[in-house]
Amino acid sequence: MVGVSVALPSAPRASRFVLDGPALKEAVALGLAAAVGFVTIVGVVTDAIDVPFFVRRTPLLAVDYPIWALNALLLGFLVGLGHYARRMRVGLGSGAVYGGGFLAAFAVSCPACNGLLLAALGSSGVAAYVEPVRPFIGGVTALFLAWLLVRRVRAVRAGCTACALPAAAPLGSP
Repeated sequence: MVGVSVALPSAPRASRFVLDGPALKEAVALGLAAAVGFVTIVGVVTDAIDVPFFVRRTPLLAVDYPIWALNALLLGFLVGLGHYARRMRVGLGSGAVYGGGFLAAFAVSCPACNGLLLAALGSSGVAAYVEPVRPFIGGVTALFLAWLLVRRVRAVRAGCTACALPAAAPLGSP
C-alpha cells in the first residue's frame, strides 16, 4: 500500500477561518433550529412521527431513522454555515441545499402515499421499484449533503477575508 502525503500551505492571516463571536452563536442556533424543524416537519408529513391525521401505508425501515437524523444534522450544518457565510459576506447559493432537503424528505417518505408516484407507476410499480431504493436515496443524499458541506466550508474559508478583521473596523478600510 502506498501512502500519499500532501502538505497544504497555511492560509495567510487575513483569510483564516475564524469561528467565534455572535455570528457563530447565531449560526449554531439557526442550524439547530433548522435540523429540529426538518425532523419535525418531515416526521409529521411522512407519518414517521405518529400523528392522528396522517396514515402511513408502508412501515419505516430500521435504516430510515439514522438516515433521517443524519440528513437533518447535515441540513442543519448547511443552514447554519449559510447564515454564517452571509454574515461574513461570503456568497453561497442555496439551491443545492433545498434539493438535498427535498431528497432527504423523499427518502423517509411513504412512496405508496405519494399521488404522483402512484399515478406514474401504480401501486405495484411503487412497491417494486421505489420502495427498495428509498434507503439508497437517503444514503446518497447524505453523501451529497456531506460533500456540499465540505465544499461550502472550503468556500467560506477561502472567501472569508472579513473574518480576521476587528469588529470595529468597517469593511473595505485599510
